[in-house]
Amino acid sequence: MKIAIQTIVFNAENVLPSGMLSAWLKQADFADLVLITEGATRAETHAWDGDTSSFTEDGASTDGTRSTIEDFIKDKPKFHLKRAEGFWDGKTPMFNYWFDHTDLLDGFDYVWQIDLDEFYMSADVEILKSILEQDSPDYVDFFANHFWGDFNHVIDERNDGRWANQIPWRRIFKLSKGSRWISHEPPRMVPVSSKGISKYETLRRGIKLFHYSYVSREQAEFKSVFFRNPEKLRLFDAWQTNKSMPIFGCSVHPFDGRHPEVIHDTYQV
Repeated sequence: MKIAIQTIVFNAENVLPSGMLSAWLKQADFADLVLITEGATRAETHAWDGDTSSFTEDGASTDGTRSTIEDFIKDKPKFHLKRAEGFWDGKTPMFNYWFDHTDLLDGFDYVWQIDLDEFYMSADVEILKSILEQDSPDYVDFFANHFWGDFNHVIDERNDGRWANQIPWRRIFKLSKGSRWISHEPPRMVPVSSKGISKYETLRRGIKLFHYSYVSREQAEFKSVFFRNPEKLRLFDAWQTNKSMPIFGCSVHPFDGRHPEVIHDTYQV
């Protein structure tokens, strides 16, 4: 069984907490193939694919993102980086580049979409690989430990059906002839099938996605612009003075569990 990881990246060194891009690259090494698409989006007709043109003049990252990735993947042939050549027409075309212009995914069984602020426990990755091998599901869904404000507070499955866990976090997709992405927000591929592993089943097995999407103020500021929703940054700042206030109708709880190993090692949390 062969697993590919796909992700997209833009200005990760400026937006993500320091060291998170490198931590993600280390995590991705479990896959047989890692496909990274870099650059900004200017998607006038794709609302959820967003517009990041205000952050760059030519569509390329303006920080050290490219060099961090290129230094890491040097002499690692399973890692591939597609650099921006102007603006992308949304996130979905960024993912489909690898289907439309290469044959790298030929012969692969699964694609695992992992954003640069998403991490998994190493033991859970091994369990998931066994599930894919034995059960051959068409997709796998997750609940998220959605960190808010810092590494010590989380919105989790206790907020099922509300923001942060409003929909299943579908991340793993079985590949077949004609597979391609139809959306990134939320991630969806065709062909579509109903034979999958639900977020309730992965939770029953103790497996969740760790989502460090609003740990830093830079992340909240970037997402406020990208999603055209200044409330995100306002809530982030307000929450810092009252760490018990709800966020978009969700309760935020102190996190007393373990972080994925690469996050623990990077941030000593």
